[in-house]
Amino acid sequence: MPRPPLTVVVCLALACAPEAVQGTSTETAGTDDAGTATGGDSEAGTAPTSTAGGVCGDGQVDPGEACDDGNDADDDACTQTCALPSCSDGLKDGDESDVDCGGDCSPCADDSTCHEAADCASGVCAGTCVGLYASCLELHGWQPNLPDGMYGIDPDGDGVAVEVWCDMIGGGWTEVARETMEAPSGWSAGAAGSCGALSDHLLGGAGQFGAGATTEKTFSLMGVPHMAVRVIAQAIIVDSWEAETLRLEIDGQAVASGVCSQGIPGSCGNMDSQCGDPNYKEGKLELNGMIDLPGDAATVRFSSTLDQGPEDEAWGIDAVSVRVK
Repeated sequence: MPRPPLTVVVCLALACAPEAVQGTSTETAGTDDAGTATGGDSEAGTAPTSTAGGVCGDGQVDPGEACDDGNDADDDACTQTCALPSCSDGLKDGDESDVDCGGDCSPCADDSTCHEAADCASGVCAGTCVGLYASCLELHGWQPNLPDGMYGIDPDGDGVAVEVWCDMIGGGWTEVARETMEAPSGWSAGAAGSCGALSDHLLGGAGQFGAGATTEKTFSLMGVPHMAVRVIAQAIIVDSWEAETLRLEIDGQAVASGVCSQGIPGSCGNMDSQCGDPNYKEGKLELNGMIDLPGDAATVRFSSTLDQGPEDEAWGIDAVSVRVK
């Protein structure tokens, strides 16, 4: 019987080689004469782990990522898309106090969340940015729970904030002037002085304001809309006052007074001798008065009922605050 034809298969080396897979070896394992495997991976069945194609949020900065903090939050130093915060990404991120504003970005508009005054275009932060108002009273009307403190107002409406102290607890008084007498100027009489522990800086005092003495100054009210003016003054009483009176006037109208006497313990806060005759005690007196006055300026005047010269009894002014509402 004739033999069947032989089938011959020719395997070209390149065509029949195993297909290469990423992360695996293309070598074919064999054995040496001793039967030990050769030519393959050092450990059969294992392959190196690739880092290509990392995932945003895995805590590792992979190619194409600017950052990766391992979370999916946007309100920190790296967004959930692994991009660095910017001032135009539509997110509240980085050190921004609100979306794309505050912190290192431009100041925020009114009603935006803020952490400090610099976060706000108005320069006023009360948890949210507060708009510029013409007075502390107007600001108090819109934000009645604000505490006393420094705020920006805009009396002339030019959009530029003026920093003033606001008495919010007292109902919205705007302090338009404060004199602490370090370098008193503009007063009609008196020179800088002091009175021991009672006052480091004083207008008048021992040897200056005695019988018949007065001093006054006219204060600008900064154009702040108002209907009333209040003056709060701290005065120093020197030497032998005997039931005598210190008076405060605003625009010629008496608004406050205080009676002091050496013979009454604690009268006007008298304590040990501080700056006058060592046989007498000095004290401190507060004068607080107001007047209906819608004008642009107010003249503040002090006088007394003393009947002796300043070497025997005197007074001085430690501080003056002028407020409008």
